[in-house]
Amino acid sequence: MDRADRSDAWAGPVVRLTGVLDLAGVDAVREALLARLWQRPEPVIVDLSEVRIAHPGARAAIDDVHRTVADWPAAGVLVLDPAGRAGEAAPVYPSLDEARAEDEAAFRG
Repeated sequence: MDRADRSDAWAGPVVRLTGVLDLAGVDAVREALLARLWQRPEPVIVDLSEVRIAHPGARAAIDDVHRTVADWPAAGVLVLDPAGRAGEAAPVYPSLDEARAEDEAAFRG
């Protein structure tokens, strides 16, 4: 699993995951997201546009992070997934524009 953390001028970071997300990579993804949110507590959009999810349990890692940071001041997890693979907790948006709009409304508005 590859990942890139890109902060855009718009307001908040987009963490783009690429490759295959399987059970072997779950801990690394979870730890990387939690570390990012701990170091800079602000809403993060997790972009799954270029990810193949090999096991449903792997997708649950992002929901685990969402639940973990739910009570942290200023932190949050939004998911960009054009395929619409809904999880159990983190809100999913089909486009970056929609995720950014929700970030603005919910966290910065």
